[in-house]
Amino acid sequence: MSKTAEEIIQFLSQNENNYVTIVNQSNNTAVGKPNLYLSDIPNKDFDSYLKLHVGNNVQPVRVWIERRIKNGTSSVKKGALAMEILPYNQMAQPATESNFPAVIQPIQAIPMKENNNMTIHGLGMAEIVKMQVNEEKLEVWKEKYSELKEDFVELKKDSKIFEIDNRELKTKLSTAESQKEMAVLAVKLENKSFFDSEAFSKLMENAPAMIGSLAQMKAGAGAIAAGALGSPVASDSKKEFFDYANDNLDDEQINYLGSVCHFIKNPAFVNALNQLIQQHNNAV
Repeated sequence: MSKTAEEIIQFLSQNENNYVTIVNQSNNTAVGKPNLYLSDIPNKDFDSYLKLHVGNNVQPVRVWIERRIKNGTSSVKKGALAMEILPYNQMAQPATESNFPAVIQPIQAIPMKENNNMTIHGLGMAEIVKMQVNEEKLEVWKEKYSELKEDFVELKKDSKIFEIDNRELKTKLSTAESQKEMAVLAVKLENKSFFDSEAFSKLMENAPAMIGSLAQMKAGAGAIAAGALGSPVASDSKKEFFDYANDNLDDEQINYLGSVCHFIKNPAFVNALNQLIQQHNNAV
């Protein structure tokens, strides 16, 4: 094994997080695995690994090797070097001089082995290299797929949690709005006076006619008022009003109606009061 290969193996052996990247400088493509760890090199033979993945080169190939240490999701560079890979026909050792007659040895094919140490028959160097590269690419994509699958599962869990939280928040919001509406209704009921009651609304419907009657009572003789308090000559509207006032109005409200009667002769007051009554009738 070459000195450079020994240095690379020594670096990879120092820590399981150490790895190297190899780039063919002639075509700027990766040689072998993108991140090469010690466990990826069969028999720790770095020279053979390079020759296998460079292919059947007929010219020397120069590769650029970077030493790196994995650090979480990133890495730290720990130096780089260049290495030249010679063709197979330049790997033979030079023959030594001998007094014995030269014996021509038959040419033997160099056996190529897969990672499972099984000899491949019937394939050339290019096919073997292509199979090896495709196999390693497939492993890389399998790892990426596994990582993406795990990420998808985690995102799906997070989405389910967010969906549950959103449903709970909507329920709480709906409950809070209902409680708010009930509280507002309770306050309105507590603050509801006689003037907000249905009885007062009915009274307002007959108010214009009643105001006219009150005006006549104010302007007429006391005999009219006396008759209105129980005399058979009192109209049905007067009887209904006095019965209602007797059953539903307290002294303060009667005094309030008396102040209205006081200004009943004022046409401007009557007109404004009629408009106010009409306005509240429309609002109901």
